[in-house]
Amino acid sequence: DVYFLLNKPEGVICSRLNDQEKKLNKKSVYEIFRDKVPSNVYESLITVGRLDEDTTGFLLVTTDGKLVDKITNPKNHISKKYLVETELGITENEISQIKSGVKIEISDNDYYERYVSQPANITLADENIAVLTIKEGKKRQIRRMFSALGNYVISIHRLGIGSMELSNYNINTGEFQEITFDEINQYISK
Repeated sequence: DVYFLLNKPEGVICSRLNDQEKKLNKKSVYEIFRDKVPSNVYESLITVGRLDEDTTGFLLVTTDGKLVDKITNPKNHISKKYLVETELGITENEISQIKSGVKIEISDNDYYERYVSQPANITLADENIAVLTIKEGKKRQIRRMFSALGNYVISIHRLGIGSMELSNYNINTGEFQEITFDEINQYISK
């Protein structure tokens, strides 16, 4: 198996493009790898979880399905750390609610489900910028959490997973670096 750490750029999706997405000129993270890895590796690549099209930063891409399951399975409680910028200042009330769990709606196609997010760690980096650590990854969860609290997310940048952080690597936006399973296992364990 092979393992890559990608510094995901804004405006790319974390899935293979379907015909509709191609017509809309969407871009996929997989295109970043197309001419840079052997075709058999390219065809087998999978992302470890997904980041929204607008979210940037830390993204593992691998051929190791077991690793994907280990990291993305909510039962394993593996933390994901983000830098979140909001439109309005983040209040003490918002911090308190995020630390205890926020009522949000999760959509799956046309079906909506009410859900309370698991308690998260949040630290202010600036008036409207926070470092947020969550151990789950519902669709557009961070945006929905802040929206439910009356705030709007401007940008999300994933800093890392577990104790493995993008800042420990010299990877420019839109570029990737091959890493080892041992590196991942050392920093991302249950």
